[in-house]
Amino acid sequence: MSSIILESQYFPPIATMAVLEQSTTVVFDVHEHFVKGSYRNRCHICGANGLLRLSVPLLKGKHQRRAVKDVQISYDHDWQKLHWQSIETAYRRSPYFEYYEDDFKELFSKRYAYLVGLNQATLKWFKDHVGLRVEFNNSQSYVAELVKGTVDLRSQIHPNAAKNTFQVKPPAYQQVYSNKLDFIPNLSILDLVFNLGPRSKNYLQELTLNTDVAGSV
Repeated sequence: MSSIILESQYFPPIATMAVLEQSTTVVFDVHEHFVKGSYRNRCHICGANGLLRLSVPLLKGKHQRRAVKDVQISYDHDWQKLHWQSIETAYRRSPYFEYYEDDFKELFSKRYAYLVGLNQATLKWFKDHVGLRVEFNNSQSYVAELVKGTVDLRSQIHPNAAKNTFQVKPPAYQQVYSNKLDFIPNLSILDLVFNLGPRSKNYLQELTLNTDVAGSV
């Protein structure tokens, strides 16, 4: 894949990270309007009882009509503690959690005012500590017209299966609860990294991506 445009996401799913790993140029459209129910402020991990959804709370307001770059995070309750505890409980028994734990926990000690700042800090962590290819630019304005050869994946990688138009079939790998749960595909990159560690990079590089989507030009 060459040139991609995406929305900013919180601990992105495996499909998004594979796009980042395999693409030459990635632009995050931070001027698009925020969309509720998307990966922009949520991620999916695997807990003891199956799929677990983590959501970053936002300051009240008309987020649907607000540019993503202007969406602010709410700290009315300690969601960082909740997310950390949920992730720790889910992955404490995984092969690589302890290896990354100390550095990873620091992500939850800093308060980011804006959602985009938090999302990009999480991506930088995977680049610095896992060696994943995370190279991107932020849009300077809303991207209404695409340059020829660009693939528009905004809102196409979606937690709602009915809205998820970018289909990938990640090969199964050993998950923490594989002894009692069926494999859950396309979870947050957290699931892949805590289970495969440094091998995550090869997994993402080898994942087959379908770029035959409506947003291609």
